[in-house]
Amino acid sequence: MAQKTFKNLKPERQEQILMLCYEEFALKGYNSVSLTEIIKKLGLAKGSFYRYFSSKKELYAYLIHDASQRRLSKLNDLVQNPKVGFFKLIKQNFLDKIQFDLEYPVIGGFLFRVMHERDTSEISDIVKGMFGMVVEQTKAIIEMPKFNKKLAITDATMVAFQIFHTQLWLYDYIAFRYNINFEENVKGGLPIINIPKTEIEKIIDQAMAMLKNGIKAK
Repeated sequence: MAQKTFKNLKPERQEQILMLCYEEFALKGYNSVSLTEIIKKLGLAKGSFYRYFSSKKELYAYLIHDASQRRLSKLNDLVQNPKVGFFKLIKQNFLDKIQFDLEYPVIGGFLFRVMHERDTSEISDIVKGMFGMVVEQTKAIIEMPKFNKKLAITDATMVAFQIFHTQLWLYDYIAFRYNINFEENVKGGLPIINIPKTEIEKIIDQAMAMLKNGIKAK
């Protein structure tokens, strides 16, 4: 994770560094990102940057953690809200994540890229670790008494895994259905998903129906 010297920087400088790093990884992918280029763009001495992050891998891991925390900022309030049932929680969580990506396209683009870099050997452990953390977090929500007693579930891990991967394929499906190039949108400073919100919600409703009811024979 980030070294103490990075955390001692002023918040504005931390944000400047992180946003440039998000953009580099979002546009180029892990293997193509050059720390030398990042350091040059930030106007830093190489030694200064390495006092913040000891390696590209450490920087990447920190970015994943930071982006995930930002993107999940509303989840705890949803979980604690007694008026929000399980499927409403999942739907709203999907909508909140997409809304975040609309508001912060560079971070959204970074996370989208991360999801497709799980087989990059140097960082596969980090990405798979993030996947595992999200699945375990979802499983813990499923197993909360207020939700679990209303769900017909025999394997909470399987359901958590399915919910997580539903979120992943939603992005791939939207890109396919609407011919969206997320990378080009990030490059152009556009929202990562540039279709009407009504269309986004319609797709999420369809995905939620599949989660809730499965695929039934006529």
